Amino acid sequence: MRRITPLIGIAIGTALLLRGAPPAPLAPPSPPPPASVTITVPPPLVVHMETQVQSAAVVPPASALGCPVLDNDDPIGKLVDPSTFEEDNQWATAVVHAAARAPQLAVRNDPFVWVSDDRGRTFHRAFEGRVVTHTAITPSGVIYARAGAELGVRSPGGKTVWRPLTIPCHDDARCVSRIGTLGEEVVYLVDEVLHVSADRGKTWRKLDDTGSTWHASDGALFNFRGALFQVDHYQDRCGLDDLHTYRLDANHRVAHDIFHNDYLGGELRESSDVDTTWTWTTRCVDEDRSSRRPCAATTATRIELLTAAKLMPVEGARALAISRGVVIELCAGGARQIYRSFPFERIDAVDDAGRALVLHGETLLRWSPVHGWRKLKTFVVPENDQSSD
Repeated sequence: MRRITPLIGIAIGTALLLRGAPPAPLAPPSPPPPASVTITVPPPLVVHMETQVQSAAVVPPASALGCPVLDNDDPIGKLVDPSTFEEDNQWATAVVHAAARAPQLAVRNDPFVWVSDDRGRTFHRAFEGRVVTHTAITPSGVIYARAGAELGVRSPGGKTVWRPLTIPCHDDARCVSRIGTLGEEVVYLVDEVLHVSADRGKTWRKLDDTGSTWHASDGALFNFRGALFQVDHYQDRCGLDDLHTYRLDANHRVAHDIFHNDYLGGELRESSDVDTTWTWTTRCVDEDRSSRRPCAATTATRIELLTAAKLMPVEGARALAISRGVVIELCAGGARQIYRSFPFERIDAVDDAGRALVLHGETLLRWSPVHGWRKLKTFVVPENDQSSD
């Protein structure tokens, strides 16, 4: 018999093994794809806590709207519940100022002034010995006080000097005068004429092009987007309800417009009342007051005046405003909601960390989304020149 070579034997053995082996198992079928689920995020809610009330809104990323990114928040003051404060605050006379890029705060409860150089941890008296009627602050923390015909200048380091205000008013004028700030400049408003100083009141420059464009009044003065604004609200029994709005920009140009709170008045409406972000819908009245139409894109100045008149924004490290009870932040690319159902009617100042300051009577409160509502101090007009908490 012929001998089978090893290679042929191996081939035959392998074939026999394969012939008798069970078939290989099939791979299990792929699981079906998961069902599609749509999640609808509800509008922001207000969380009522035992010691504080604050917004639970999920704020969109700041980068999406060009909002400033702030990270120097810290818990200062005693945690409080704002619902325990009475709503009636119409007779409050105290005012608060906050530097946009420095830790200085200033509170005036006529005729006394308190200042803080540490974001509200401590306060002490300033401009003592004078009857102060007007105050203002610059972004770097320089605090100004007007007392009669004198201007007090307090530097961030605490040094205070007094300089004479020698700018006269016309003989037939009312001589209504106030002070404000435009960036690091101080502005002295005398009737319809504006004067600015870039050296803390040592020298003044009269802005000749203002004429009667600016009207002296007790209307609100505030800073917004690098400009100084004044809004005067005029009402009478015949139905007149107007907002006279003025703006002095960084180039010392004056703009003025009037918005009527009637069916022909200027409008500023949110694109949504439930979303956390929105844009604005504007309506501007024609010159002959015959109709309203969307404000033209070329009237950027008028839209900014309308925004200031309707929202009265307060600006520090960021710009905040209250619209129908909701606190919004005004950013370069739109607005975002940061506090729904705000417990107070107004915001008085915004500090260098973007926190809202509210003076309720003589008590200064501060809110931040991280540390809630906190009481900084109660400013009582001192008796015998002694301050107290």
